[in-house]
Amino acid sequence: MEKQSQETSFTVGLFQPEDAPGVGDLFRAVYGEGYPVKLYYNPNELREAFKKKEVLPFVAKDQDGALIGVTAIYRSSPFERLYESGSGIVLPQYRGAGIASRLQGMLADRKLLKELQIEGLWGEAVANHVFMQKISVHMGFCEAGLEVDLMPAEAYDREKSAAGRVGAVIGFKTVKPRPHTVYLPGCYEEELRFLYEDMDDARPLEKAHAGVPADGTTSVDPTIYDFAQVARFAIHSVGPDFSEEFQKKEKEIREANKIQVCQAWVKLSHPWCAAAVEALKGQGYFLGGLLPRWFDDDGLLMQKILHTPNWEGVKLYSDRAKRIMDMAYKDWENVGGVK
Repeated sequence: MEKQSQETSFTVGLFQPEDAPGVGDLFRAVYGEGYPVKLYYNPNELREAFKKKEVLPFVAKDQDGALIGVTAIYRSSPFERLYESGSGIVLPQYRGAGIASRLQGMLADRKLLKELQIEGLWGEAVANHVFMQKISVHMGFCEAGLEVDLMPAEAYDREKSAAGRVGAVIGFKTVKPRPHTVYLPGCYEEELRFLYEDMDDARPLEKAHAGVPADGTTSVDPTIYDFAQVARFAIHSVGPDFSEEFQKKEKEIREANKIQVCQAWVKLSHPWCAAAVEALKGQGYFLGGLLPRWFDDDGLLMQKILHTPNWEGVKLYSDRAKRIMDMAYKDWENVGGVK
């Protein structure tokens, strides 16, 4: 599983428990104690997360076995076999040697990913520059959405690359196909058909047509990201009381936390998903994009920004991403902007 570089003296391979202290040292060397995911600083917690397959790091080592780079995939969606790609760093003195590319290349090893029981990958490529977006596209990730104002500008103070909050282009890559019927809300049918065009896993597309079941129950699971001031709401099921229950849940979260961005995830495998989408639009949410395999079934990202978004700070690499931003901006205007 370990691969020797032919050009320089380093190897890349899957993290092993004995690598945990070196991972913490890497993050301290680059971020001090300031990296928001504290797991990487704690060897025992990192080993436990690796054992449970919650976090799967890949590491680069020099010829003496010292860690000089790391990237990781980790669970961050409701479906446990869809992993997010991120947390990539290389020691400054080794940058430009191809280490980051070789680490990312591990994510193209389908045999390895299947051995790890991974069925899909996704990632967030920041939109204050196009470098990571370009890498994502070249690695075969299909751009599926735009998270507006996802991160605070303070997260980029060290590199001085952001004058306001920073958005991210989200991309997905299939490891194990899972075709299944999805239902398109009428208000986003055109946009979703466009987003599905270039996906690497086929879907039968139908119009959302059903009413919410009278005996349905509403289930909403929130997650708070304090540093980013973001609240994410996973909508697992929708009942007749959805609009009132969701509004109540969001209000509770906003009153208890300093929130700038709200995101809502809607299942597209329910024929009555349009009812939830229309209710969210009525509460100021606008289109974010497509979330393939998010719940195992596909999801829809909607978002609400509690300030005037930093649209002018968004930098995009591809024509597809630019069209996604146009769709998001138009819908933001349609729902009335800041709520």
